[in-house]
This record gives sequence, structure tokens and C-alpha cells, in this order.
Amino acid sequence: MRLLFVVAVPRSMKISLSPHQEFGMKRLMVVARNFVAQEDGAALLEYGMLVLLIAVLCIVAVQQIGKKVSNGFTAVNSALP
Repeated sequence: MRLLFVVAVPRSMKISLSPHQEFGMKRLMVVARNFVAQEDGAALLEYGMLVLLIAVLCIVAVQQIGKKVSNGFTAVNSALP
């Protein structure tokens, strides 16, 4: 599967890059093309989905713990004279 990324840049925008920056941009394009051309994308997608699921579970857990800690501090604060 091949993907094509197109970026529209107005002609009025003049972009001048140094030779070092130009080499870096060309290298980045080569890496991006190789990444898209690889067949390992499905496995990468699966790992990404697992990371997303773990991140969502961590966020939910931290929110629940935060609520309990907040309720505990509120109880202690109301008990103080």
C-alpha cells in the first residue's frame, strides 16, 4: 500500500534552506517513504493501539485515584478546627 502526502504551499512563500537543512529534509523524506513502504505497518498499528489502550486506562485510573485523594483531603480539612 502506498500513501501520498501532498502539501500545498503558495508560490508567494519563498523557502530557502541551507545545504545542511536541505540534506536533512531529503533524509527525512527517504525515511518517511521507507516507513510507508514497509509491510510491518500492521504490527506497528497493533502496538500503537495497545499503547493507546494502556494510556486510556492509566488516565482513568489516575482520575479515580485523584477523586479519592481529593475527597480525603476535603474530609481532613473539614475536620480541622
